[in-house]
Amino acid sequence: GKVQADYTSASWTVLTDALVLTEATNALIVTKTTAITNAIAALVFAGQADLNAAVIAANGKVETDYTPNSWTVLTTALALPYSTNALVVAKTTAITNAITALVSRANKSALTTAINAEYSNGATRTTYVLASTDYTGDTWTTYTNAIAAAIVVEADLNATVSEVTNATALIASTKTALVFAGKAALDAAKAAAAGKVQADYTSASWTVLTDA
Repeated sequence: GKVQADYTSASWTVLTDALVLTEATNALIVTKTTAITNAIAALVFAGQADLNAAVIAANGKVETDYTPNSWTVLTTALALPYSTNALVVAKTTAITNAITALVSRANKSALTTAINAEYSNGATRTTYVLASTDYTGDTWTTYTNAIAAAIVVEADLNATVSEVTNATALIASTKTALVFAGKAALDAAKAAAAGKVQADYTSASWTVLTDA
């Protein structure tokens, strides 16, 4: 029931040598039987060396260096059966692919620092440094949503490096984009002032306007 192509040349030769041993006496028959049995037990799958190399490569990886999801794919591959050469080849492929697909776990220290910096009580995170009443509702919501999203990314063990980088940057960009609540009224006042002509007014009153 064995197929030569499934095994290494060396281990197959041991079996074929055992099969041609003489059977002239009962003692030789017993010896031949033992030789065949041992040769079958010692057969090495053709793909075994590649599987061994893949397993060694996988064992060289450190779980905490990678995201849980990608690590699970690797451990699942390592647990696959390998009772036939076809299964050995399939397992080798699965392990190799899983290693290639491992996703590095992101360093979130900069993200955590960025989040904590937006709170007056740091890591406790209950009170913002900035006051919501100082800014327009829409820009404040965008800013606080960015912080909330960053906290989600921070807690996500499967967050990628790019997701962490983007979340950190978004806090900064939305903070920069905050608009003071009084900005619209100020712009309107500036526009009204721009419509005035200096020659129409007293020097003293005009100076008050320009000083403003």
